[in-house]
This record gives sequence, structure tokens and C-alpha cells, in this order.
Amino acid sequence: MAITWNDFKLLAKKYIPMLLLAASVIAMYHFIGCPFRFVTHIPCPGCGFTRAIFATFRLDFRAAFYFNPAWPLVYLWGIIYVIGFYVLVLPKKISRIRGYDLQYVIDVLSKKIAINILLYMSFAIIFAVYFYRLFLHIIP
Repeated sequence: MAITWNDFKLLAKKYIPMLLLAASVIAMYHFIGCPFRFVTHIPCPGCGFTRAIFATFRLDFRAAFYFNPAWPLVYLWGIIYVIGFYVLVLPKKISRIRGYDLQYVIDVLSKKIAINILLYMSFAIIFAVYFYRLFLHIIP
């Protein structure tokens, strides 16, 4: 099956803006670094997350806590994402086959609320750690 000109135009409309955005983000980080730090001259709350995650890959947890003490939340977010997918998305697809019942809807809503509460609590922890480190001038 050959790709027609219309298929190519649809693909170009869909993917060229994403490629341009990705290229601009890569260029921005390559030339100026973190945009938040470039504009405000203050490290952002996410400063050190990448270095902390790479330090955990090397099992250097002391360095990971030095770079950003909130690094365990990245792994928590991954776990929440996986749980959210297998608990909220897959059952919804299965329920389309069997139809909705009230108890199922209540279960899904309570799980969504619990996941949102965990995410908001983790953001609060990140900002608390950020402001603590910012005021003590211990951000690397």
C-alpha cells in the first residue's frame, strides 16, 4: 500500500509542529539552559531531578539527595501512572463491553480522587523542599 499525497499532508500537519517544538526545546536547553533560571536567575523546583535520577541509576543515593531531596517522588509518579492506567483506563475499556453500573462509576471516581490527592501532595512536598533549599542557599 503506497502512501498518497493526502496521507503525507496529514502526517506533515500532525508531526511537523511537534518536531519543531522538540527542536526548539532542545536548542533552548542547549544554548540557555533552564528557561526558568535564565529569566529569574533562581533555580527552578525541578533543578537537580535529572542528576538525581541518574545518581539513583548508579545507586548513589547520597548524591541523589544532594541534587534534589524530592527525587523519590519521580518514582512515586511512575507507580501512580502505572496504577492509574491499569486501574482506571483498562477497566473503562472493559466496561464498555459490559455496560456501566453505579458501583463501578463510584469506584472509578474514588480511585481518581485518591490518585489526584497523591499527586497534589507530592507537588506540595516538592515546593516545600524547594523553598527550604532556596532560603538556605543549598541548591547545587
